[in-house]
Amino acid sequence: MLRRYGRSLLAAIARVWDFFLSRAGCLSLPRLADAAKEPDRLRASNPDPNQKDQHSADNHLKCGAEKGRIHKPFSDPANEQEFNCDDHNGDGRGGSKIWNQIWQRVTDSSCRGHQPADDSTQQRFAAACQAAVIRSCLSERGVAAISPSNAWAVGSAASGNALDQITFILHWDGTRWQIVPSPSPGTQGLNALYGVDANSANDVWAVGSFTNIDGYIQTLVVHWNGTSWSVIASANVPGTNNKLYGVVALGTNNVWAVGYSGSGFSTLVEHWNGSSWSIVSSPNPQGPSILRGVSATGASNIWAVGDERNVFIETRHTLIEHWDGNSWSIIPSVSPIPGPSLLYGVAAVSTGDAWATGFTGTFTLIERSNGSSWSVFPSPNITGRLNAATAITACDVWAAGQRYVENQGFRTLNEHFTCN
Repeated sequence: MLRRYGRSLLAAIARVWDFFLSRAGCLSLPRLADAAKEPDRLRASNPDPNQKDQHSADNHLKCGAEKGRIHKPFSDPANEQEFNCDDHNGDGRGGSKIWNQIWQRVTDSSCRGHQPADDSTQQRFAAACQAAVIRSCLSERGVAAISPSNAWAVGSAASGNALDQITFILHWDGTRWQIVPSPSPGTQGLNALYGVDANSANDVWAVGSFTNIDGYIQTLVVHWNGTSWSVIASANVPGTNNKLYGVVALGTNNVWAVGYSGSGFSTLVEHWNGSSWSIVSSPNPQGPSILRGVSATGASNIWAVGDERNVFIETRHTLIEHWDGNSWSIIPSVSPIPGPSLLYGVAAVSTGDAWATGFTGTFTLIERSNGSSWSVFPSPNITGRLNAATAITACDVWAAGQRYVENQGFRTLNEHFTCN
């Protein structure tokens, strides 16, 4: 899906950040929209003068960063780092005024006239629309484009004053983004969506998690049938935490989702066969393991990426797993330095070509598979991380994320691969 509608996806990502950033008094993110129109070059309205292209033999990666900042969370249950929606200025200070402006713009166009339904989910949605300050956080990998006039973005929203976090879904109709009501089944006020993918306009899947009455995190799968979003029962390892981060849709009876289960963190892979979700056995290294992204070119070529913690040296290493049509297996990957190395995004191009993105130490990381092994691919050494990747063609690959600038905070970052 990402490759089939790759340019629409790039434009959708740009538009969703334009929607939030431009209304927040910050510069917007036009680069991906520009790139979708002119893929041969990377343009920026405010390029970093210190940022230079880096070249390999026949290929090159172009890197740039906008001055508009991403206002979204980086929260990871297995990672000590956390950046939340309060810290949108990158200075550690909360920003209720700006977030109020953002939400006011959203509610003006989408929540006005919304009438609470009888069910508690709709009541919570209506209450959120009326809240004075709402923090709306879009997931790093939660954008899927079906066409230039049909795209989805998912995340979560909360008032910040109580445990009232609800799922948050936006739809692009070719002209504007609008909030679409979505179910939030968690009774403990913690509902979130992290990934979304689509088979068609009437068959869209989003995954995440919610907290139930027992306090456990449980998997959350919601489905769009062309008219409304509804919860579809998903699988959980009983008596422990379960969460889904990524999803890839390969057909009406073939959808995969990945994440983790257990307080000790074990890989979690689930499959939709057209009638129900079930857990599919996936390998675990020696230590705690999480799968964060998933991509595929077909039913027998699916890649999932994440990280695992080495229990002997207490550091995290990259983790890559592959489905060959029969079983999941761990494929050796590279952790370039002794410190932490994590993968967040993956883009499958063909059976002999795939990309993975993340960070190593404090620098961005890109790895590539040639069909037989994974290796680090030369890319700009930027302090930050790459959260997502998409391959439009073998010679048109994009990675997006965020970089850190001292005394300024986090800024958007995107890198582009071409074959010439």
